[in-house]
Amino acid sequence: MTQLSVPSNSLPNPGSRLATPAFLIFMLLLCSAGTAFSQGERDLLLRTPTVSQNQMAFAYAGSLWVVSRDGGEAKRLTTGGHEHNPVFSPDGTLVAFTGEYDGNPDVYVVSVSGGVPRRLTYHPGADSVVDWTPDGKRVLFRSSRAGFASGVVQLFTVPVDGGLPEAFHLYSMRQAIEEGFILDVVKNYTTYATYYRLVKAIEDDPNMPKKKGVRAVAKFMSLHPHNIEQKTEVMVEHFRRKVRTHLAGQAKAMVVT
Repeated sequence: MTQLSVPSNSLPNPGSRLATPAFLIFMLLLCSAGTAFSQGERDLLLRTPTVSQNQMAFAYAGSLWVVSRDGGEAKRLTTGGHEHNPVFSPDGTLVAFTGEYDGNPDVYVVSVSGGVPRRLTYHPGADSVVDWTPDGKRVLFRSSRAGFASGVVQLFTVPVDGGLPEAFHLYSMRQAIEEGFILDVVKNYTTYATYYRLVKAIEDDPNMPKKKGVRAVAKFMSLHPHNIEQKTEVMVEHFRRKVRTHLAGQAKAMVVT
C-alpha cells in the first residue's frame, strides 16, 4: 500500500478553528513542506484539504489520501481515476468527492476505511462536490445541469444512499433584484385595502363624477374578502389600464396572494 509520511507538526490541533481559507492555505503549505522533507526533499502538491474530528483528507497525484490529525502515514483512499474536492460527512465515516473515471466529473462517496467508491450522480454536465447537509443524509454539489444560460451554476443535493438529485437553491426574487434582472415590486406596492380607500376617497370627491365613482366603489364592496379570483381581476385591470404604459412600455406587475 502506498503511503505518505505527514509529520504531526504540520497538522492543526483538534480544538483549532478551520473556517478561514487563509488558515487552510497555511496548513497546506506546512503539509507540503513537512512531507517534502520526509520524502527526501521532493516537493509534493497536496490539494483541497478537509478535516474531520480525527482525520484529514486531501488530494495528491490524482488520488485521495487520509491521515490522522496527529500526523503519521497517509493512506491512499482511492485509485484508478482523477479524484478531488474531498469532504467528510458530519459523522466522519464517509468522504464525498468529485471523481472523473469516464471523462466526466460526478459525485462519489467512499468509506474512510477504503473500498469501492459509490457513484451518486449520472449527468453529462460536470457535478462538483461542495459539502454535506447537516444530517449527513445528502451530499451538496454544484452543477450547470439546470442552468437557464451558459455558465449558470446552481446547487443540488443527492441522497447518500442513491436517488435523484433535487435543486437546493432556486433563483430567488431577492437575487434577481440585486442583480438587476427585475425591479423590486414590493418597494412601492399598493395593497388591495389601500386601493379601496383611494377609490372611496375619489367617490367622496365633489369634483369626481358621482356615477363613475359609485360604480368603481360598488365593485370593490361586492367582492368577498377571500375571493382571490375577483381580486386578481381588479388588480390586473388596474395594471392594464393605468400602469402598463409606464417605464417606456416595459412596466410589469406581480400579484402576491
